[in-house]
Amino acid sequence: MLDLQAVDLSLQDSHLPPLMMIVWSSDGSKLYSSDNFARVFDSVSGTQLHRFKHDKPLHCVALLSKYNVLTSMGWDGTAQLYDTESYRQLGQPFGEKDSENLYHVKFSGDGRYLAYGGVTI
Repeated sequence: MLDLQAVDLSLQDSHLPPLMMIVWSSDGSKLYSSDNFARVFDSVSGTQLHRFKHDKPLHCVALLSKYNVLTSMGWDGTAQLYDTESYRQLGQPFGEKDSENLYHVKFSGDGRYLAYGGVTI
């Protein structure tokens, strides 16, 4: 039987959009989430450690732990890369600007590629 423990990442401000996605760091020490920001939480206490600003609310985040890179996909169709150690933005936003239909972002297993997608209307 699994011995599971839960971490509550509920944010107290009811004016924020709901958490859209949560991903674990490879060592299990941190959780990354998406709402109006890409947020970093301590996985034991649930304490927010950092929040990355994005121009629009976020659909999702993806983590490439091997290289300490987090990416976010915003409601505006742009993705942004961040360094998870220094909390710095890496490069400029990219993607399909002003496309509200991109919902997912994922790194390839070797970390060489980043794919994003959604619905074509």
